[in-house]
Amino acid sequence: MHRPANQVAHVSACMLLAVMLGCLSGCSLFVMAGKMFYGDPVFKSAFTNMTGVDLSKEDKTVLVLCTAPQAIKRELPSLEYDLVETVVKKMKYRGIAVVPPDEVAKFIDNQGGVWTSVDDFVGEFETDYIIYIDINQYSYLEQNSQDMFRGRSRGSIHTYQVQTIGDQETASEIFVADFAAEFPEHHPVSFEQFGSPRVFQHRFADYLSEEFGRKFYSYRLGDGFN
Repeated sequence: MHRPANQVAHVSACMLLAVMLGCLSGCSLFVMAGKMFYGDPVFKSAFTNMTGVDLSKEDKTVLVLCTAPQAIKRELPSLEYDLVETVVKKMKYRGIAVVPPDEVAKFIDNQGGVWTSVDDFVGEFETDYIIYIDINQYSYLEQNSQDMFRGRSRGSIHTYQVQTIGDQETASEIFVADFAAEFPEHHPVSFEQFGSPRVFQHRFADYLSEEFGRKFYSYRLGDGFN
């Protein structure tokens, strides 16, 4: 019996999906199926959805800050700067104008290495937004293990808009997002896979920075975490 062309196409699509069901499982199935039928979709950032501002398309400048508890900084003194630097690189790659982190670090050093609020940076830098990453928890060793790695971090991200009201510049909070990151997500990795804690810490910082960055720029699922 001869089938109409549209019916044949429908049957072929169903057969293809059945094969995929047999070969794939979990989220990967839906990601692959979505890409095959609809392409690799672009997801808007949470910041754009909340404010309507696309930082990669508008003439806006961002300043990025990060703080971590003293206990973490004693073990990892460069963590704050490393995270800021990596976030800035990812933002610049996507066309977002960012205040150079070296200039921000130099300003903080000149203030004795401390700052009390984002208002300390208002008027010192030409910026439209200040992004403040507040790290509350950070670890890179698997619990109860000294030779297995798994990064975990929790905290919040606060974004302030810098505006001139009258003769004075002020920073008003316009966006807040909590984060809870784990890398790798499903299992720890052995010391031998990375060779040293420093190598793993660098990889985890890159993963965290992508988590942070995706709250401010659009991305595709196929982009991965670089």
